[in-house]
Amino acid sequence: MRSLPEVAPGANVPALCAQRYGADYRYANPVAASDSAWFKFNIPGTGNYEVSVWYPANAGYNASTPYVIATSSGNVTRTEGPLFIDIFMVGEVAREELLLRGGARAGDQILVTGFIGDAAAGLYLAGHPEVRLRNEAHTALTFALLRPIARVEAGRAIASLRRATSMIDVSDGLAGDLGHLCRASGVGAVIWEHELPVSPSALELASVIRKHRPEEWALYGGEDYQLLLTAPVEAVPALQKAVREAGGIPLTLIGEAVPAAQGIRLKRGEDLLPLEGSTWDHLRGEGE
Repeated sequence: MRSLPEVAPGANVPALCAQRYGADYRYANPVAASDSAWFKFNIPGTGNYEVSVWYPANAGYNASTPYVIATSSGNVTRTEGPLFIDIFMVGEVAREELLLRGGARAGDQILVTGFIGDAAAGLYLAGHPEVRLRNEAHTALTFALLRPIARVEAGRAIASLRRATSMIDVSDGLAGDLGHLCRASGVGAVIWEHELPVSPSALELASVIRKHRPEEWALYGGEDYQLLLTAPVEAVPALQKAVREAGGIPLTLIGEAVPAAQGIRLKRGEDLLPLEGSTWDHLRGEGE
């Protein structure tokens, strides 16, 4: 398999590929069984890219080995430049604790960790320095925007119980990320607006400015990095206890997964309203 020249920015060549062809290309020794190798590249913008594959002239290689071109739908974004800085982290997880967004079933309960909407409220506050809040509220919302906390310990606690059926982090807004989870799982959802965990600080800001409903920040704001998950109703108490002990944060029941034909809806009082995704589009720079 051919990789980009090692001097090319963004090339990530597996360390196990110790063999070289010339100065700039690496490949791996042949093995008896199928042994996949992934080459990852950071692409700074949308466009058409050519992917070339070269098979070394070695009797131990299969000259017709298939290759797959895929996107992980992770770090995909666009910038007008001129500067592009890309930082990301990868890791490992035990197979038995791997929890994806595609396992929810109709009847599962929908839960979220912590408070949601604080980052969006903090963004509003940053753009309106004339707004006066208590110091505690101002600090909480500012930190939610500038120093969000990844709920790693809560995620580990949830996964280790093996009772949750799906999970996703809330980075693009609860409504949008719920849409991702529902599409991957083939289900719909009903979210109970009155159960959304809005912080006292966000409620204080909303009461002062009287322009925004805090539930809108919770549904569409994003950048909260809380965890949205589904689980059977009987598993909810154990999950809530595990999250509280692991991270000192609540795990709030906010809705229920339903058959896909019912769509994704918001229950506001006695009304059931379509819940639009409006998730952030990293290539367009706006909501869908």
